[in-house]
Amino acid sequence: MLTDEQYASENISELTSPTQTPHVEATNAVGVDSDVDEDEDTQDANDKAIRESAPSQIFNNVAELDPILLDSWRTWSNNHSFDGEFAIGQEFDSLAQLKDIVKGYSIAKNHSFKVLESETTKYVVECKRKSSCKCSWRLRAIKDPCLASFRIVRYNGPHASNYLGDINSIDHPLLSSDFVCNEIKDLIRADPSLKICVIVQAVKDKFKYTIIYKRAWSAKQKAIASIFGDWEKSYEELPRYMQALKESNPGTVVEWCTLASNEDPSVHIFLRVFWAFKPSIDGFKHCRPLITIDGTHLYGKYKGTLLIAMGTNANSQLFPLAFAIVESENGESWKWFMKCIRHLVTQREDLCVISDRHAGILQTMNEVNIGWEESCAHHRFCTRHLASNVNTQFKNAYVKNLFGKAADARQRKKFDYYLGRIGELNV
Repeated sequence: MLTDEQYASENISELTSPTQTPHVEATNAVGVDSDVDEDEDTQDANDKAIRESAPSQIFNNVAELDPILLDSWRTWSNNHSFDGEFAIGQEFDSLAQLKDIVKGYSIAKNHSFKVLESETTKYVVECKRKSSCKCSWRLRAIKDPCLASFRIVRYNGPHASNYLGDINSIDHPLLSSDFVCNEIKDLIRADPSLKICVIVQAVKDKFKYTIIYKRAWSAKQKAIASIFGDWEKSYEELPRYMQALKESNPGTVVEWCTLASNEDPSVHIFLRVFWAFKPSIDGFKHCRPLITIDGTHLYGKYKGTLLIAMGTNANSQLFPLAFAIVESENGESWKWFMKCIRHLVTQREDLCVISDRHAGILQTMNEVNIGWEESCAHHRFCTRHLASNVNTQFKNAYVKNLFGKAADARQRKKFDYYLGRIGELNV
């Protein structure tokens, strides 16, 4: 639109070059700055000082600026815990960033503040104990008319010397879950499984306050939702994600299993999804006639189980073959998963299937007409699972028969050792 000559000629008075220094006085004229405790001469003098001290936004000669002045005008990006002192002219990327830095400043100084004005173009705060301690601490920032950044145009600080802080508890009211969320995003991005106690300790190390467990948990959930999306949106993105896999890997197979909604038959509720990559399907033809299957629990909001099928290549390395997300490990889900493998991935005969002794797997492998019965495949149990799943009752009974009633801890430990050696055997 800005390149349209007719539009530019008609609206030339409204266009401002982004290379010009914003005119703070013009902003004041429309009522953004509405302090009533200053006369017009003081206000004009302050605005003039701001304009004269501000470096030009034409950054060709930045190296010629005074280093102290340049540092005072630094944009505080990626720094949400400012514990120094503010100064007139400092810029911040957004209103949200300014709010977080003001909170971090107050937490570091052991003070609190109250918000007088919080709008899309203006943010004004002052000391919460202005009357009781006669503290004149006050900050006013306005949005740059040409940019999205906020700039401090008035600042009266630091806090009064007789104001030694009003936060006496081990917690701080400004350490909200939203604030902590912004502080721990980098930690959660690096490790989404970060324990709550680690978050509590990280906040304590940085701000010297101990937040409660519930607030740290809430902050973690908000950080995960902000980085990866919430659980509902993640499930909404699943069909598009699977379609992207198919388009970027031609030949990849995806099979859905959904339930029709009782309220609206046109709406389908997610139940299961199966997928196998084309390179895995082609590569399995050159692998050993062996498949290992197992499941692992998902610990998200809606739980569920991830089923996995793996092959073994000629170098005795694991070969990923197929995956599925199902509601739980049961007879129906295992039956559906194995059917998908047989129909969509491989029709090889005489395959050996290794698994644990889960009831759903046993039911599936013993059922006829699905392609995994004994004439088409051979089912064997994993010795490692046999060793680890021996229950206490069986172990105690076996030790009793082996060593007698007087079996001591050393003999029981020896029995456990031999069971462990069985589990380490290669199939």
